[in-house]
Amino acid sequence: MSYEIPEKLVCDECGGGNVTEDATVRWDIIDQRWIVVDVGDYTWCSECDSETSAEFVPIDDLKTKALMEIKKEERDGIPK
Repeated sequence: MSYEIPEKLVCDECGGGNVTEDATVRWDIIDQRWIVVDVGDYTWCSECDSETSAEFVPIDDLKTKALMEIKKEERDGIPK
């Protein structure tokens, strides 16, 4: 069994986590949702209001890890 360490994307300038990336999506008529078909190369940090080369870092916040587990259980249909 492999264990993946959860990560978050942060700005390499200010360390902020409010980072966005441009992407191309298409509407899937069957699933009734947007499907990402391509991710661009333009990354923006809204905290320092500049273009950034964001980086992934491990999540060390216990509250965030707990919320991730709750979402996973809900998604997998595990009863509470």
